[in-house]
Amino acid sequence: EYKTTAIEEQALRKINKSIAEKERLLTAEQESKMQTEDLLAKQFSGKRIDKENVELLRSLLNAHNEKISELTSKIDAMKAKARSLKSPTQRSEKLDGIEKRDKIVIELIETEESNLKQLKLCIKGFLEPLRNDTSHNMDIDMMFLNIENIIVVAEKLLMMLKGQQTLMSHEQMIGRCFTHLEEDLHREYTFYLENQSAVMEVITQYQKDK
Repeated sequence: EYKTTAIEEQALRKINKSIAEKERLLTAEQESKMQTEDLLAKQFSGKRIDKENVELLRSLLNAHNEKISELTSKIDAMKAKARSLKSPTQRSEKLDGIEKRDKIVIELIETEESNLKQLKLCIKGFLEPLRNDTSHNMDIDMMFLNIENIIVVAEKLLMMLKGQQTLMSHEQMIGRCFTHLEEDLHREYTFYLENQSAVMEVITQYQKDK
């Protein structure tokens, strides 16, 4: 039966300690990012948008994302190294179940990333140009409803899912990401879906007036 040597056990303890330290830094960075996102959301919820503050907050979000990505990569590398020091017997017994679960988590995150990307393309490709174009009489706010709020919630969800992904499979609590944001998800998506008929009326009326 395979047993780790004293040197391997010492190395494993050292790696696990480093992982714990990096995870604390990651959690702090994620919390800071959420606070920045809340500030950005408040900018869009007001009657007037301070473009300078918005750009500053977006730059800060990019910095948070880069730091989170850096920490996540380091944690993943250390966890991979830690797994290599564990018993191959333990790995083989749970490999199939872990691999299936990991694939589901990866697919979930990729789906959320794709969804968020499409929402942001909608903002950049349609909402922002229409806001800057004063030659039309379209009700932009009614057409796009609360899409910007949905993006904020979607970013929070994606960040939390990626945070769970940095943990070992048995430590992950994916469901809590959704329950933590249950109120926000329900409020924003319900409002969006319930007002789709009003959006179509606006579009139809615009086409008639055109």
